[in-house]
Amino acid sequence: MEGKEDLFDDVDFTDTKAVDTSEFEKEPVVDTGDTIDDVVEDDSSTDDRDKKKDIAGVIDSSFFEKEITEQKDSVDDPPSADSSSSPLQLLASTLRAEGLIDLEEGEEVKDSKELLAAWRKTIAKNELSDLTEEQKLYVTALRNGIPEEDVKQNFNNIKALESVTTESISANEALRKTLIAQDFIAKGIDEAKANKLAERSVELGEDIEDATEALTSLREIEKSRITKTNAQIEADKIADNKKAEEKLSKLKDVVLNKEFFLKANSTTKEKIFKNMTEIAEYDSKGNPLNAITAARMKDPENFEMMESFFFTVTKGFTDFSKFTNSVKSTAIEELDKSLKSNNVGGGTPNSIKSSTSKGLANAIENFKI
Repeated sequence: MEGKEDLFDDVDFTDTKAVDTSEFEKEPVVDTGDTIDDVVEDDSSTDDRDKKKDIAGVIDSSFFEKEITEQKDSVDDPPSADSSSSPLQLLASTLRAEGLIDLEEGEEVKDSKELLAAWRKTIAKNELSDLTEEQKLYVTALRNGIPEEDVKQNFNNIKALESVTTESISANEALRKTLIAQDFIAKGIDEAKANKLAERSVELGEDIEDATEALTSLREIEKSRITKTNAQIEADKIADNKKAEEKLSKLKDVVLNKEFFLKANSTTKEKIFKNMTEIAEYDSKGNPLNAITAARMKDPENFEMMESFFFTVTKGFTDFSKFTNSVKSTAIEELDKSLKSNNVGGGTPNSIKSSTSKGLANAIENFKI
């Protein structure tokens, strides 16, 4: 390009002082076959080509190739699962990521029961999420066993109280008496006395002020009535569940420490407790049954016959001597048989049985050659 000075004319690319290559020489230089020609427009000059080669030799392209390769690997390779994670934990993590269960970050699920518990908790939390607060309160009250008539009456009371205005209180004496009396009743005073107190308020000329205060009080009471009832029912449920758990724990201790008339190891005792307490089946109405009750329902006649047999021979499950004596007798018979069998096929010779000196001498005499 005539008339234009080359920007690199004054630079000697062979001079190590001009370009410090010490940082690049730390990694081996790899010739990739690429040249600087691809990024420089004018390559007509032989000198220019030589200079370009010098530059290519100075710059180690392996550094850039390594960066590109690492980035490609990081994009293409799917994330690998933690080999130490159990399939159950991987399932729990997937469900959590999809928003199907609520788990804290890093929280582990130890068994299937914990996973199901988390699932049920999430379902219970989200199943009413599309309802208004009033609708949630209504549904929760019904589920807690509060009669529907009571719930409807409470909602009607709230609407009626919300419709009362200051003007209507001032204009209607009967309304004032009703509000005052109902406020006293809500606070635990019987109806007859509450009506007398309302009449007295009118006589004293305090009924407008008292009725206004009563309205505010009744609104608070009615708005919180179902909520408080729900809270009390749920608190009672928690207390009942705790008592049931404590009862089960005590029962398990009794079973595991029980000395039965036949020797039972810890595994057998665990099975006894399980048959007593865990759900084995459900009846036609959906009621849970333990293994014993389920067996009774399958063949009630035979089950009760065997139950009656053991009840009878043990004198009401108080005397198991017939079973223990039978076991001991059988054990003694087996011991006798075992001792007798020792004299057959390699047992002690009959001639060596006397504990007297004469008997011993005679026995030895038999073995002399």
